[in-house]
Amino acid sequence: ERSGEREAWSRVLLEAAERKESVYGFYNDDYEGHAPESARRTQRRLGQHAVEPSDLSEQGELFG
Repeated sequence: ERSGEREAWSRVLLEAAERKESVYGFYNDDYEGHAPESARRTQRRLGQHAVEPSDLSEQGELFG
C-alpha cells in the first residue's frame, strides 16, 4: 500500500501547479504492475480528467 506516498506527491504537484510550473513524471511499472493506472489515479487525485482505456478507439495495425 502506497497511498501515503501518492498523497505526499499529490501535494507537491498541486503546489507546483499553483506556481504554474511544468512537471513531468515517470511511473515505474514495478508497483502493482500497471503504471498507466497509477498515472490515471494521480490525475484523478489532482482533479484532472483521466482517460480510461475503454474510452479510446481501437488502435489500427502498425505494419498492416
